[in-house]
Amino acid sequence: MTELIPWINDEINRMRREMDHLLKGCWPDIGADLLMGGFSGRVFLEISQTEDALTVKAVVPGIDPEDLEISVCDDKLTIKGCKKERSVEGGNYYQRVEKKLRSFCRTVPLPSRARIHDIKATLHGDILKIVVPRWKPRETRFIRVEID
Repeated sequence: MTELIPWINDEINRMRREMDHLLKGCWPDIGADLLMGGFSGRVFLEISQTEDALTVKAVVPGIDPEDLEISVCDDKLTIKGCKKERSVEGGNYYQRVEKKLRSFCRTVPLPSRARIHDIKATLHGDILKIVVPRWKPRETRFIRVEID
């Protein structure tokens, strides 16, 4: 029936393409790249806090330590990273080169009493662990008021 109206197929296909484009932007393949061993550009953080330190763990699959940048400014911890991929396919008469650059940037507010000069970052496999030590509270000293 839709073949009888010449414009309806084009309109339906256009609407379908637009909906696919909208949904792809809202819900990308959640975790598909991680499951397949790649890096999707999404970095999930696990943040825990104790009396002594704030610990931030991030899964950064396949990223070299040289491609990670960790900085502290205005009581904010920022983690940046990128992964560059290059693939070359070719035959006798052609060569196809594909380059991908995936990057991320996450910022975490630091608690008060953070010792920013003592921050340590380690990379174990694909897990980046950042430990931000905290100043220990000083002993409370009471001052007696003397009466003249």
